[in-house]
Amino acid sequence: MQPHRIDVGEVNGRVFLHKAVIGTFPGIAAVREEMRGDRSLVGKLHFARRSIRRIGRARRIAVEIDLPHSDTRAETRAGKRIERVHSVAIANNAYDEGVGRFFSRGRLDRGTLTLYLLKRLSLGGLVWLALEMLLGRWRQDEALVIEDVTEAVIRTKRREVEVMIDGEVERMAMPLAFSIRPRALCVLAPAVDHASEHA
Repeated sequence: MQPHRIDVGEVNGRVFLHKAVIGTFPGIAAVREEMRGDRSLVGKLHFARRSIRRIGRARRIAVEIDLPHSDTRAETRAGKRIERVHSVAIANNAYDEGVGRFFSRGRLDRGTLTLYLLKRLSLGGLVWLALEMLLGRWRQDEALVIEDVTEAVIRTKRREVEVMIDGEVERMAMPLAFSIRPRALCVLAPAVDHASEHA
């Protein structure tokens, strides 16, 4: 084990290590929290039924996305725009694409946030996306828009929204201001040969 410095994300002063999500999925996470500790088959079936119902009733929301800075390498343009989405996720560094790599990040020190916009949502679409992740080609899914950013401001018409931060749900006031703190946290981790990784 060696000391490594990794990035952390921040939203409205709240630090996160993994990702922050708004839209449909925080509601599903809230159902999970209600049923925490119930590991019975009946409990699992009840959670699955309620989750499927939420997905089936999910409606898109209008979000204003303000990107203060452009990144020509990532083809990300600065400025404001309106998007209609089911969910917005901002991750601390990008998820890898590779066979069987589910929500895996090989690098946590690139100094970027990654914005994921889920434009369409259905049970069949989620199953297909999971299959694409298993096969290692999910980033090409037409339901997703992916952009690398260092800062982002997200607004909706609501004064407050539920935000899932590293798996836990809490209410936060609008707007949501995201930023990255490059190499702000020191952790102990196995030595990594970055030269053998894809940039």
